[in-house]
Amino acid sequence: MKTKHTLTTLSLSALIALGAGCSQEQRSEADDTYEQTISTMEDQWDQAGDFFSDAWDNVADYSADQRDEFVSSMERAHDELSDKAREVRDGPDDVSSDAASRFEEARENFREQLARAGDATADGWENARDGVRDAWSDLEDAFNEITD
Repeated sequence: MKTKHTLTTLSLSALIALGAGCSQEQRSEADDTYEQTISTMEDQWDQAGDFFSDAWDNVADYSADQRDEFVSSMERAHDELSDKAREVRDGPDDVSSDAASRFEEARENFREQLARAGDATADGWENARDGVRDAWSDLEDAFNEITD
């Protein structure tokens, strides 16, 4: 995740700068701050991974009778993901144009699959739901590309 790399670099730079003229206590505090920063970044990365699996796990077993709930839930997850992606793109790190394009293509495909699921009959439900699952997985991969 670019933010992770940037914060790590900044933290390491601060430690090096402080280390030259700092007391042992100050170096220890800087080490603690660095460890807390790394831990926080790792927690946030784990939460991003949990977001994808939790969003899908919440609806994976929905039946055709629950189609509207399925679509609504996945739309909310998509909107939340779009907000997260916007934060990454607007953040201090550059996102490659290839990664941004791939993400937009994956978002469009996901929206198309979700629309198909919303229109699916009981007979076509499993195929439509599988299409959403695959598109969600592609969207996760694309999101990971913009955050690497």
